[in-house]
Amino acid sequence: MRGINPLLIILTVLGQFVYASLPTQNNCSAFWREVDWKIVPFIEVNAKYFSYQFKIPAGKKIQFHVDGRFPIARYMSFHVYDQLTENPISRLTDIFVPPTEGSNNPYLPGVDRYSTQRNYSFTIPQSSSNLSPEEQNLWIPFDPAKEQLLDIWFRVYVSEEKE
Repeated sequence: MRGINPLLIILTVLGQFVYASLPTQNNCSAFWREVDWKIVPFIEVNAKYFSYQFKIPAGKKIQFHVDGRFPIARYMSFHVYDQLTENPISRLTDIFVPPTEGSNNPYLPGVDRYSTQRNYSFTIPQSSSNLSPEEQNLWIPFDPAKEQLLDIWFRVYVSEEKE
């Protein structure tokens, strides 16, 4: 995963439908896996996908913190999916990803797309409200009554970075 490195502090599993338990350590970035586009038919072949699938026990409160570096690419996004229904829950696309202090979001108009100060940081909270997947607000659902099988995808479209 050289070149595109989300450096995420999250749970992870291979790009197969296998689920991890919640992490006991703070840094889970090494567990993100690139999804092989040949085995998932809906994937765009000009994009790179990284997936993390996980299980949340009923009533378990969690939140994830994400630290990374904006890739040099045409587009990037994060999506949370419900693995049972395969429906999107929430998303955060490139122009809405907050840069860290002193960094720039290169996807915003007027910003140098090759800026070397290109770090981002955000939290993915849990919510019991049903926010619309069309909103630019990345969140994980909270259900006190049932276990949830979820998937976070990081997508980078037309990367210009060396592998």
